[in-house]
Amino acid sequence: MYASVRRYRVEPEAVDEVLRLVDTEIVEELGRMPSFISFHTIDSGNGILTSISVFGEESDALEWNVIAADFVRERLAGLGVERTEAYGGAIVVHRAGSASVATIDD
Repeated sequence: MYASVRRYRVEPEAVDEVLRLVDTEIVEELGRMPSFISFHTIDSGNGILTSISVFGEESDALEWNVIAADFVRERLAGLGVERTEAYGGAIVVHRAGSASVATIDD
């Protein structure tokens, strides 16, 4: 398994809109990738968002990095989104519980 991790700085007043666009426009495309396993977005507050994408194949993780960068540039730049970090690699320790949540609504 391989993970791609990206951290973004977002104008705090735009966080909800950015999350809506991610959820409605890009996550569906992610789900069509052959070895897609999971996608998570963490809202750390103060306009800091982190995404973690997990794939079975490294090639899909690398392709996703390009797709995500294009999406940010084309759809989110006008909302003050700036990628501050991006890295990834092989997942070397992994555990998962039996509970699974597809969507969390507050």
